[in-house]
Amino acid sequence: MVAAQSALLLDKVLQTNQLRHIGRRFQRKLRRLLWLPWTLARVEDLRYPLVKGQKPSLFVKILQKYFDMLFLAASHDEYVGKTVLRVIQRTLPAFMLAHPAVVLRTIRAVLLKRNL
Repeated sequence: MVAAQSALLLDKVLQTNQLRHIGRRFQRKLRRLLWLPWTLARVEDLRYPLVKGQKPSLFVKILQKYFDMLFLAASHDEYVGKTVLRVIQRTLPAFMLAHPAVVLRTIRAVLLKRNL
Protein backbone atom coordinates (compact mmCIF):
# COMPACT_ATOMS: atom_id res chain seq x y z
CA MET A 1 0.00 0.00 0.00
CA VAL A 2 2.78 2.44 0.90
CA ALA A 3 4.61 1.68 -2.36
CA ALA A 4 1.44 2.34 -4.37
CA GLN A 5 0.78 5.59 -2.51
CA SER A 6 4.40 6.65 -3.08
CA ALA A 7 4.04 6.00 -6.80
CA LEU A 8 0.80 8.00 -6.91
CA LEU A 9 2.49 10.83 -5.05
CA LEU A 10 5.39 10.85 -7.53
CA ASP A 11 2.93 10.94 -10.42
CA LYS A 12 1.11 13.88 -8.83
CA VAL A 13 4.36 15.80 -8.30
CA LEU A 14 5.47 15.10 -11.88
CA GLN A 15 2.15 16.30 -13.29
CA THR A 16 2.70 19.77 -11.85
CA ASN A 17 5.26 20.35 -14.65
CA GLN A 18 7.36 22.37 -12.21
CA LEU A 19 10.77 20.76 -12.54
CA ARG A 20 12.61 23.20 -10.29
CA HIS A 21 13.48 21.44 -7.02
CA ILE A 22 11.22 18.55 -7.96
CA GLY A 23 13.30 16.05 -5.99
CA ARG A 24 13.20 18.14 -2.84
CA ARG A 25 9.45 18.72 -3.12
CA PHE A 26 8.82 15.02 -3.68
CA GLN A 27 11.01 14.00 -0.74
CA ARG A 28 9.24 16.47 1.57
CA LYS A 29 5.83 15.09 0.60
CA LEU A 30 7.10 11.51 0.78
CA ARG A 31 8.39 12.08 4.31
CA ARG A 32 4.85 13.03 5.40
CA LEU A 33 3.43 9.97 3.65
CA LEU A 34 5.90 7.55 5.24
CA TRP A 35 5.81 8.93 8.79
CA LEU A 36 3.12 6.57 10.12
CA PRO A 37 4.31 3.27 8.63
CA TRP A 38 7.90 4.06 9.59
CA THR A 39 6.92 5.03 13.14
CA LEU A 40 4.79 1.91 13.61
CA ALA A 41 7.60 -0.32 12.35
CA ARG A 42 10.20 1.41 14.52
CA VAL A 43 8.05 1.29 17.67
CA GLU A 44 7.40 -2.42 17.18
CA ASP A 45 11.04 -3.24 16.34
CA LEU A 46 12.24 -1.57 19.53
CA ARG A 47 10.30 -4.12 21.61
CA TYR A 48 13.05 -6.67 21.01
CA PRO A 49 16.28 -6.40 23.00
CA LEU A 50 18.43 -7.77 20.16
CA VAL A 51 17.49 -4.89 17.84
CA LYS A 52 20.54 -2.67 17.45
CA GLY A 53 20.26 1.06 17.82
CA GLN A 54 19.04 3.45 20.41
CA LYS A 55 17.15 2.23 23.44
CA PRO A 56 13.40 2.90 23.42
CA SER A 57 12.55 6.31 24.84
CA LEU A 58 9.75 6.82 27.34
CA PHE A 59 7.57 8.05 24.46
CA VAL A 60 8.19 4.83 22.50
CA LYS A 61 7.41 2.70 25.57
CA ILE A 62 4.14 4.60 26.08
CA LEU A 63 3.25 4.10 22.39
CA GLN A 64 4.00 0.38 22.68
CA LYS A 65 1.71 0.08 25.70
CA TYR A 66 -1.04 2.06 23.98
CA PHE A 67 -0.73 -0.08 20.83
CA ASP A 68 -1.04 -3.23 22.98
CA MET A 69 -4.23 -1.87 24.52
CA LEU A 70 -5.49 -0.57 21.16
CA PHE A 71 -5.10 -3.94 19.44
CA LEU A 72 -6.77 -5.70 22.37
CA ALA A 73 -9.66 -3.25 22.13
CA ALA A 74 -9.78 -3.67 18.34
CA SER A 75 -10.52 -7.36 18.82
CA HIS A 76 -13.49 -6.60 21.11
CA ASP A 77 -14.88 -3.27 19.89
CA GLU A 78 -16.03 -2.94 16.30
CA TYR A 79 -15.58 0.84 16.18
CA VAL A 80 -11.99 0.63 17.43
CA GLY A 81 -11.28 -2.31 15.14
CA LYS A 82 -12.55 -0.48 12.05
CA THR A 83 -10.65 2.67 13.00
CA VAL A 84 -7.38 0.77 13.47
CA LEU A 85 -7.88 -1.06 10.18
CA ARG A 86 -8.64 2.13 8.28
CA VAL A 87 -5.57 3.87 9.75
CA ILE A 88 -3.37 0.92 8.81
CA GLN A 89 -4.90 0.93 5.32
CA ARG A 90 -4.22 4.69 5.25
CA THR A 91 -7.83 5.64 4.51
CA LEU A 92 -7.99 7.56 7.81
CA PRO A 93 -5.28 9.84 9.24
CA ALA A 94 -3.08 8.46 12.02
CA PHE A 95 -4.33 10.99 14.57
CA MET A 96 -7.64 9.10 14.61
CA LEU A 97 -5.95 6.53 16.86
CA ALA A 98 -5.84 9.26 19.51
CA HIS A 99 -9.41 10.45 18.94
CA PRO A 100 -11.25 10.66 22.30
CA ALA A 101 -13.85 8.08 21.20
CA VAL A 102 -11.12 5.58 20.31
CA VAL A 103 -9.14 6.24 23.49
CA LEU A 104 -12.22 5.90 25.73
CA ARG A 105 -13.39 2.72 23.98
CA THR A 106 -9.87 1.32 24.26
CA ILE A 107 -9.75 1.97 27.99
CA ARG A 108 -13.24 0.50 28.39
CA ALA A 109 -12.35 -2.65 26.44
CA VAL A 110 -9.16 -3.15 28.44
CA LEU A 111 -11.00 -2.70 31.76
CA LEU A 112 -13.80 -5.05 30.71
CA LYS A 113 -11.32 -7.65 29.50
CA ARG A 114 -9.51 -7.61 32.83
CA ASN A 115 -12.80 -8.13 34.67
CA LEU A 116 -13.63 -11.31 32.72
